[in-house]
Amino acid sequence: MSEELQKNNQEEKIRLLAIHKNVFWGRLLWTLLFCGIGPSVMIIKKLTSTPAFVQQRMTGNYFALAFVLLYSFSFWLYLRRGEKCTEKGLNILRYFQVGCDLVFSLFLFYNVGGIDSPAFFLFLLPFFVGTIFFKLKGVLLITTLILVFSSGIVFLEYYGILFHQSHYLTNTGIFIHLPITIYFLFTQAFVLYGAAVFAGVLANVLDRQEKKLKEKNLSLEEAKSSLEVKVVDREKSLKELAISLEDQVLARVKELENKMLELENFNKLVVERELKMIELKKKIKDFKRQLE
Repeated sequence: MSEELQKNNQEEKIRLLAIHKNVFWGRLLWTLLFCGIGPSVMIIKKLTSTPAFVQQRMTGNYFALAFVLLYSFSFWLYLRRGEKCTEKGLNILRYFQVGCDLVFSLFLFYNVGGIDSPAFFLFLLPFFVGTIFFKLKGVLLITTLILVFSSGIVFLEYYGILFHQSHYLTNTGIFIHLPITIYFLFTQAFVLYGAAVFAGVLANVLDRQEKKLKEKNLSLEEAKSSLEVKVVDREKSLKELAISLEDQVLARVKELENKMLELENFNKLVVERELKMIELKKKIKDFKRQLE
C-alpha cells in the first residue's frame, strides 16, 4: 500500500511539474504578444487623421515587463531541478504563479487607463493560470480577488484618491459617470464569473475523467501484477513437476539398470552352468570309453 501511495505521489509530482513548465512558456509567449501593444498604438495613430491616444507612459510598462520576466525566471530556476522538486514545493509554487500574475495584471490595469481601456483583459492571465492549477472553488476565489482589487482601483480613481491616467484624448463616457462605470464593472463581473464557473466545471470534469483513467490504470496494473504472480506460480509448479518427473525417470532408469545387471549376472551363471554340464558330459563319455 505504501508503494502504491508513493507511486501516486510521484505521478502527481510529474504532472504538476509538467503543468508548471507549460505555464512558464505560455506566460513568456503572452509577454511577447503584450509587447506588440505599443507598436499597434503607433500604427493606429499614423492611420487615423485625428489623434485619439494620449502619450503613452512606457516607463511603468517596462517595469511591469521586467517584473514578470524576473519572477518567471525565478520559477524557471526552481523548475530546472526537475524531479528534485518536492510535491509540497510545486503546490506552493501554484499560489506564487497566480499571485505574481495578479499583481502584474493589477499594475498594468492601472497604468494603461483602468476601466476606460481594454486593460481588463489583462486579468485573463491570472484567470487562466488559476483555471489550470485550481478547481472550481479556487477559480471562483481568484475571480473574486480580481474583481475586488480592480473595482477598488476604479473607485479610488473615481473619488480622487488615486490619479486616473486617461488613455484617450476624447471623453469615452465610461469613467466620467459613476452609473456607467458601475455598469461596466457589473458586466465584467458577470462575464468573468460565468467564465469562471464554466472553466471550473470543465476542470472538475477533466479531473474526474483523469481520476477514472488513473483508477482504470491502477486496476489494469493490479490485474497485471496478479497475472504475473499466477504465471510465476505456474512456472514454479511446472518446474517442480519437471523436477519430480526427472527424479522419477532417473529412479526408473536406475531400477532398470539394476534389473539388467541382475539379468546379466543370471545369464552369466546359466552360461557357466551349461559349460560345466557340457564338460561333465564329456568326462562321463570319457569314463565310459575307459570302462569299455
